[in-house]
Amino acid sequence: MNSQFEVDKLKLLADSKKMLLLAQQRKFSELAVMQSQWQPRLEKMVNKYGSALESIRAVLLEDALILEDSLNRTQTDLGSALLKDLKANEKVKKFVQI
Repeated sequence: MNSQFEVDKLKLLADSKKMLLLAQQRKFSELAVMQSQWQPRLEKMVNKYGSALESIRAVLLEDALILEDSLNRTQTDLGSALLKDLKANEKVKKFVQI
């Protein structure tokens, strides 16, 4: 493969890692923008380079699974925090109604 392929491949890998970092930092608006740009670029590269991307497939898949897990944990954490806040609010309402 040519050097452009290597550059493109490294950009995909770097951006995949950056998306993981954004998720860990809970920078979801930046993550959403990056994902919306990254997915079409990945599809374009798959069409352009085909099976030559096999060398990075495992890394991209692992990153995608880690990202999914991170987002699921964040969603669970936010749901738990919301439930806790709702319960606290109910206690306040009961106190005020006395």
